[in-house]
Amino acid sequence: MHGEASVGMTRLDLIRSLPKTYEVSILVDEGFQNAGLGTRMLFQTCSHAAKKLSATFVTADIHNDNYASIKLFTNLGFIKQIGESGNFSSYELDTSSLTPINS
Repeated sequence: MHGEASVGMTRLDLIRSLPKTYEVSILVDEGFQNAGLGTRMLFQTCSHAAKKLSATFVTADIHNDNYASIKLFTNLGFIKQIGESGNFSSYELDTSSLTPINS
């Protein structure tokens, strides 16, 4: 929240077919993009998944044309997985490799 306005959201969904694996989604309001907010939000969400939910992996499906999201996720340590599903690629983070970010 910024004042009384929501500036974005993250969401974690358990992937039931994969043990201790969650899928993350993130949305940052256009007016608040490019200020590091998305990086902090994604880091906090992945850290929560690792520490509070005992997640081993966090995944994300990102549209191949969404270069800002690809940069955000890869800068945090997500690795592109082999193969694509339509216009989307899967990225995966091993939570044991999650390192603190500079705020």
